[in-house]
Amino acid sequence: VPLTQANPRRSIVGVSFVSIAWRNLWRNMRRSWLMITSVAFIVLLIVFMHSSQMGIFGTMIDLQANQLHGHAQIQHPKYHDDPRVEYTVPHAAAVLERIRSDPRVRVAAPRVMTHGLVSVGEKSVGAMVVGTDPDQDFAVIKTRVDAGRYLQQDGEAVVGSMLARNLGVDVGDEVVFLGSGKESGVAALVATVVGTFTSGMAVLDRSQVHVTLSDLGGALGLSDEVHAIALQLDTYTSSQPLVDDHDGEIFGNRLANWETLMPDLAAQLEMKMIGGVAFYVLFVVLVTFGVVNAFIMTIHERTQEFGVLLALGMRPGAIVGMLQIEALCMSVLGLLVGISLAAVVVSFVQVNIASLGQVGEMYEHLNLPQVLRGRFNLEAAMVTAAVIVLATQLAAVVSTLKLYRMKVVEALMTEE
Repeated sequence: VPLTQANPRRSIVGVSFVSIAWRNLWRNMRRSWLMITSVAFIVLLIVFMHSSQMGIFGTMIDLQANQLHGHAQIQHPKYHDDPRVEYTVPHAAAVLERIRSDPRVRVAAPRVMTHGLVSVGEKSVGAMVVGTDPDQDFAVIKTRVDAGRYLQQDGEAVVGSMLARNLGVDVGDEVVFLGSGKESGVAALVATVVGTFTSGMAVLDRSQVHVTLSDLGGALGLSDEVHAIALQLDTYTSSQPLVDDHDGEIFGNRLANWETLMPDLAAQLEMKMIGGVAFYVLFVVLVTFGVVNAFIMTIHERTQEFGVLLALGMRPGAIVGMLQIEALCMSVLGLLVGISLAAVVVSFVQVNIASLGQVGEMYEHLNLPQVLRGRFNLEAAMVTAAVIVLATQLAAVVSTLKLYRMKVVEALMTEE
């Protein structure tokens, strides 16, 4: 019975092939560690920069959301594009009960909003009047009252500091609001100023008056209706999943995410992200050139070895595959070190606003938290890892194409 001779090429493939590549990687330990360190440093830099960027972005989104809009809102389908008094969310109590059952929702704050004239004596100024439930609302304005106090009961009003200055109003004075009701009638409301607020955003401080939800709703002729239900979520990243899970609507009312509510901020952050990606691409290109240089040197130093392998019958593709495994081992080691260091650095590094001098004072005025921290994003780290691995593998392929043109005799005559 004829015996089938084992194919020597096939025996190399598998665990033994990987072990050979692993041993080859450490033949020039200095160069290998240099490349591993380079990959680790680039990964650390990219992940740390991205985490810091996401931490700042998250703080900015939370700041804007907590001023008024929330991370998401329930509105009449037409209200966002055309905020008329008659475009309300009906059966507000039922809608509130439904949305509060979602575990991602920390606070659901019903609000009535309209524009009109706010008058004190002979002075009148156009302003936005917000009707809110002081016990349920999360707006940061509640904590930014600089004179008097926030709302506690009907018949009270809290006025933006710049608006109060323009009107010449102080705590204890009465303000009169005149606007248009739901049925196109005249809406009138008289309230006593119990406080003024400074939010850190001039557009709010010079244009807003806060009164109780029942006061403004009654003046506008609303019954179990609101213009918006602002939602504070566990994190801003839950905004879009919340919208998707509810198919963008609740009882026929639109459920909008923070990007829809704050398009200017979303566009600003998108532009900053694009700028960040440009830097990340530059870092990846640097790693790629480093790998190309390392493998060109490897082929130059091991030309005689490759000539022997070719003379023994190994195909050029198999040698390239072995070098690909070496590149993969090198990049994986660098990724493990880089991502581990990044996770530790992001966890411990924080910036105290007080240490930033004048910049810190500006941040405090914007009501930013006292300490800024990065947000480690595992998904972003995995994307970075995938890009680095792909770049190193392509770099290794490009630098080893010479093997397909290598002549065995000339390679064997080359001195190492």
